[in-house]
Amino acid sequence: MKIVKNRVRIVISLYLCLTSISCKKYLNKISDDSLTVPSSLDDYQNLIDADKMYIRNSPSIQDISSDDILIDETQLNSLTTIPRNTYLWSSDIFDGQTNFDWNACYKGIYYCNLVLEGIQKYELSNGITSTAASIKGAALYYRGFFHFNLAQVFAKSFSNITTSSDLGLPYKTNSIVDEKVSRESLPQFYTHLIDDIKESVKLLPKNAQTQYRNRPSKHAAYSILARIYLSMSDYYNAELYADSSLQISNALLDYNVVNGSSVLPFGLPYISEVICLSSGPYYILRPPVDTVLYNSYDSLDLRKNIFFSINAVNGNHEFKANYSGGFYPFTGPAIDEVNLILAECLARRGEFDRALSIMNKLLLLRYKAGAYVAHTRANTPDILAFILKERRKELLFRGLRWSDLKRFNLEGGSFAKTLTRTVAGEIYSLPPNDNKYIFPIPPDEIKINPMPQNPR
Repeated sequence: MKIVKNRVRIVISLYLCLTSISCKKYLNKISDDSLTVPSSLDDYQNLIDADKMYIRNSPSIQDISSDDILIDETQLNSLTTIPRNTYLWSSDIFDGQTNFDWNACYKGIYYCNLVLEGIQKYELSNGITSTAASIKGAALYYRGFFHFNLAQVFAKSFSNITTSSDLGLPYKTNSIVDEKVSRESLPQFYTHLIDDIKESVKLLPKNAQTQYRNRPSKHAAYSILARIYLSMSDYYNAELYADSSLQISNALLDYNVVNGSSVLPFGLPYISEVICLSSGPYYILRPPVDTVLYNSYDSLDLRKNIFFSINAVNGNHEFKANYSGGFYPFTGPAIDEVNLILAECLARRGEFDRALSIMNKLLLLRYKAGAYVAHTRANTPDILAFILKERRKELLFRGLRWSDLKRFNLEGGSFAKTLTRTVAGEIYSLPPNDNKYIFPIPPDEIKINPMPQNPR
């Protein structure tokens, strides 16, 4: 019998084959007995643990469109087509090219559905076991997570003004690769992904094992639900799930023990703040940070040294501090993010003392020992603005700023923002709620599976 790793490779190869133009020709060359279909719990667990499930599985292209990054003309000209067009908010981002962000998410969704179908068959023959339930929970978590990540880039934000005419994306619930799936309404789409993650809570263990930081847990599911509801401006539920997450663990890292001069200050093993490992692709190995944002870090703020290095050639300050442990941008839930969600939700309903208490606990561990001055109502005139400023500074290049901008723009008020770039003397701007906040669906996908394109 072939070993599990070979089975996983065969499944992955089969998926790639089915999504390629020469699929039928390739399949005709494979004899039936050379294919091994996953059938045991070990097989399904190995599919969940496959690196394609948690490494480079989340969109990160949106970070290049955000106001966190500032690319000079020389570096911009050195970029490939997609990141260059993304930075300039071009109408045609992909220029006929395939987009990795879209494909990686739907590939992960395919694995999830393969596992869920397999677990269903397994339980019909063997009954329900705790191991099977945990694997099923992980697949449901990731399926909801991948769909949500896609929506942050390729769909409108969900809010209380969302209607059934607003389009979501195809929500895949089976492993049929060549099935034509239409775009759901945005309310339907969010209902499905929230249902998946809520169902996973019932099945997952409370905490992930330290050696398997990529495996979801109740802790991770609560955290992602908090992120989802925050993106929807549903602050009641965001607070509820953030609090549930932190009841399980609220172990923040003291940055005083981090080696800020290291090339990878948060290298392996993964730090304790990581609740569930996930990362996106990097389009720029070390993205240059916006100058105004960099200057907003106090000289006593350890993040200024830990997060950034200076490019010796052009003098740019470049981000280097991914919680993924390497160069890929971290996109999973972490304890610092959940604290910031809870603080924001509390501030929005006037619980300022509790919100400040959370912020002071976090920032005490971000400043040099003995240097932090606590924020109070007396020295913090706009507490919500303070929290949102620190949220941006803490969660840099995790794929979250774009979602925040869309949320703030929909809500209107002082946090809505027009983004601007100046390149070669030409000014580019992106006003609030512009169609370009929604990325186009890759044209090659529409050729395979016809669906309405996002207007640009």
